[in-house]
Amino acid sequence: MRQIALTMLVVLWALTYRAGEPISPAWIPVYSTTQTSNVAPVAPSSSINNLISGGNVTIAGVSDPHSTNQFTVESAANSVAPATYAPLVMGGTVYPCTMSGLQSSLSDAVTQYRSTVDARACESLSLTRPITIGSATQSVSLLIPSSGVWLLSGISDGASCFITVLSGSSIIGQGAHNGGNKFSLINKNSSVNADSMICTDPIVTGYVRIEGGLLLENLTGGTYVSGLLHAQNLYDASSFRDITVANPGGIGVYVQGVCCGATFEKLQIDGHNAMGSRPLIMDRGPVGGPRAVSFINLSADHAGNGQSEITLMGGPYTNGVNFYNTYVEANPEGSGTPHIEILSAQGGVNFFGVQVGIENLSDTAACIDIAADAGNAVNIYGLDCTQPGRIAIADHVLGQTIYSQIGGATPPYSNFINSTTFANLGTPSNGVPPIYCADCTIANPCAGGGSGSFAKRLNGVWVCN
Repeated sequence: MRQIALTMLVVLWALTYRAGEPISPAWIPVYSTTQTSNVAPVAPSSSINNLISGGNVTIAGVSDPHSTNQFTVESAANSVAPATYAPLVMGGTVYPCTMSGLQSSLSDAVTQYRSTVDARACESLSLTRPITIGSATQSVSLLIPSSGVWLLSGISDGASCFITVLSGSSIIGQGAHNGGNKFSLINKNSSVNADSMICTDPIVTGYVRIEGGLLLENLTGGTYVSGLLHAQNLYDASSFRDITVANPGGIGVYVQGVCCGATFEKLQIDGHNAMGSRPLIMDRGPVGGPRAVSFINLSADHAGNGQSEITLMGGPYTNGVNFYNTYVEANPEGSGTPHIEILSAQGGVNFFGVQVGIENLSDTAACIDIAADAGNAVNIYGLDCTQPGRIAIADHVLGQTIYSQIGGATPPYSNFINSTTFANLGTPSNGVPPIYCADCTIANPCAGGGSGSFAKRLNGVWVCN
């Protein structure tokens, strides 16, 4: 029984140490290395320290009729995955809060099979070279401070990311999303020319997690070709949460080739109304266009003149993109450019609650614009376009314009396209939703023998145009 109890205790201790929790050998009750009574006193601290550092501890003299009175507990430091599970902590002499200290800790985490680098003590640091979190065989979590600033400079090739997060790895913070404390990555000067501040693996598709009161800010004119946050080549369970992005004059967040259940929650992206600002762009990548991706509580604001706050591209492999509770605040000087534009998609782009705040009364742009090649199955529920009489939805696929009503509210809208043939058009009542006629000619009234056209039921006849 004592052997079982001791085995359980050693397992509990190992789990605690693996999780990276601090331990104090003085309070760990294990069998003495010397006592032979049935009472199990506390082991000497030297035994526990020996176990931690890689030595073995022999437990002898256990007075139990079923016991052999001696056995050896082997340290985890002697196993195949060595010593192991405690985090590498920055802020001391081994891993100081410097560029070199950060690189060394992340490199050692991979070679020593460590799962965590704790940089929470490093509230001030200059990041002057690209760093990588994790490897193809080892996942690493970088714990960042709840507040503080890391200044970014030194990259000028237009292709490197300051921080690349590989599959299985993560950046975890504990700062506030908006207001209060947050940890900041700040561009230092205008000479920076990089792909992004944070990116994911451009080659290997993977799964990452980035969250926790993180601010990415470029107010000093640096160039970030793919935005400050470049999420690319990701699959299910990847998540981005509580991130604020400000990149006046450039792309805020670029989501490229992200798929299959990836989630973006509580992103606040601001272009500061600067020329060229594009807060959010979604596009295709090697795994296709954005598919089965969710944006929850998104705020995308203040694009530059001639740009949209949200742009969805991607081509024929884009579908299943869902927006829940979206807020868009327009450029007060902007006019004529749609605030949310769907340029190309296969279908299944869905908005569930979206408000477009328009401050310029002369702004004639559509709140949501569906381009001619956007495809079908764009569904919009709960659109508020600020004021009545505005172009709420401009659907160039079906050739329809929907205006906002009282208070800016807009009825639910879907451009889901049914398909039929000329012989099966039938004689429904006027005003039914347009339907695609696969063999109709473009004519008024419709006629068969063509290569396809949309058919509308007007004044008792089918009109194809």
